[in-house]
Amino acid sequence: MEISSEDVNRHFMNIAFGTKRNTIDRWTLDVPLQISVSDLYLPDDSITLQNFAKEFNKLSQSTKLSENIKYQTKGRLNFKLIPESSLKLIDLDDIQEISLDPDDDTIIYLISYRTTDNEIFTYFNKDLTGYERSHYMIRAMLFMLGFAGYTVDHPDSVFYVYSEINSKLSIFDKEAIKLMYGKNIKPGMTQDQVRRVLMMK
Repeated sequence: MEISSEDVNRHFMNIAFGTKRNTIDRWTLDVPLQISVSDLYLPDDSITLQNFAKEFNKLSQSTKLSENIKYQTKGRLNFKLIPESSLKLIDLDDIQEISLDPDDDTIIYLISYRTTDNEIFTYFNKDLTGYERSHYMIRAMLFMLGFAGYTVDHPDSVFYVYSEINSKLSIFDKEAIKLMYGKNIKPGMTQDQVRRVLMMK
């Protein structure tokens, strides 16, 4: 499949900024980011996250993810798998992203702001299953890595707004990660600054 840099750049702008973010928010730590799962996780959850970490590390020229998932302890990127009844008790003042089921408004996950200790937490509904569980786990991971937006243009993308099952990165998703974690995109850049770097019209 041939893809144009123009299409890749447009996809990047859509998923890096979306409607919620005005500047680039990406990690710059020199040490691999530790992924942690805790509470009511399943064995498949760590496999999903480990496979994502391996794929991300092939794409990133800068920040890397640890491929050794930690359990019941804190890392940089944290998943706490809990019942929806517990999700409803979390103070939303500490939350930057809320994902709800489009059909019945069930809480899928809540994502915290990054702490002063450079930790971020996804509080994830333990009752999700199958492809839906994998999809939203990858979406939450990508949000924590700086991708706050979505696409309506690429149905095979993890970021496709009408999908609840895509869990494999599309070719456009992979190219967008290469851009975000390459050498030219810096934290704090505005949309205009990114457009200039990407030489977009």
